[in-house]
Amino acid sequence: MAVFLQFVMKQHDPVPLPVRSSFPEEIEMHLRPLSENHSDEDFLSAKEKTLKWATDIVIRQLEDYRKQRVMGLASIYGDHTLTEILQGSAREMTVASQLFKNIHNEM
Repeated sequence: MAVFLQFVMKQHDPVPLPVRSSFPEEIEMHLRPLSENHSDEDFLSAKEKTLKWATDIVIRQLEDYRKQRVMGLASIYGDHTLTEILQGSAREMTVASQLFKNIHNEM
């Protein structure tokens, strides 16, 4: 049994792979802390782009709701949401944030 196990271990002994010379540096770069690789400005710009994208989607959805109400389709598509929106801009922002959460959950 010991001879068999020794044979198996020798057969599966990993051999060092030839690696290009820049590969270790690439690995080291990815293992560095994020503060060295990316600045806070990079994260803030990505966050701003994402918020702008999501805000545009929510604004488009709110415009669609308003158009549907004018066409008389509001009761089909959630008249209560439109009524909440018409109560004021503060309420509109809360509805927009709820819609944003729904979009985020769908992704």
